[in-house]
Amino acid sequence: MEYISAFLKEFFALTRTVLPYFLGGAAAGAALDVFLKPEFALKHLRGGWLSMAKASISGMVLPGCSCATMPMAAGLRRKGADLGTVTSFLLASPLVSPQTLVLTFAVLGWRFAAARVLAAFCGAMMTGAIFLWLERRRPGFLDIPAAEPEKNAAQAAAVPKGKRQASLKSSGRFLSIY
Repeated sequence: MEYISAFLKEFFALTRTVLPYFLGGAAAGAALDVFLKPEFALKHLRGGWLSMAKASISGMVLPGCSCATMPMAAGLRRKGADLGTVTSFLLASPLVSPQTLVLTFAVLGWRFAAARVLAAFCGAMMTGAIFLWLERRRPGFLDIPAAEPEKNAAQAAAVPKGKRQASLKSSGRFLSIY
């Protein structure tokens, strides 16, 4: 019984410490999600080094876990972003989101939070640079084509079944690499 009492005491103490920061981070993330337009992001994330830096920073400030960033990354690829940009976005996003950054600050302090941001940015840029180099210098090495432009429901229904299955297989291959 003593262990349960100690567990509950520690659980509520940690919850009381973290909850205000978590709610603040969630509110900031929700505001970004509502007010940031996808067209604005896509205009600045077409390809190259500057695009990778912007994608890393965008990934860090947008809310969402790795599951939420995959559809965003697929949208970037569909709109013409190179693999370096997509990779930078995918790596930075789950490492530093508003919620995780605020929680890191609350639990481990500002120095650790700053180090987390720097490590996420540098890691996303370095890995994005490798993917950018592979895509430009060794065409077909990764064999991850840019997705076809989105179709409306009527056009999608007109696609033959075999092509839909091939598209699903291609999507699965894209997801398994990341």
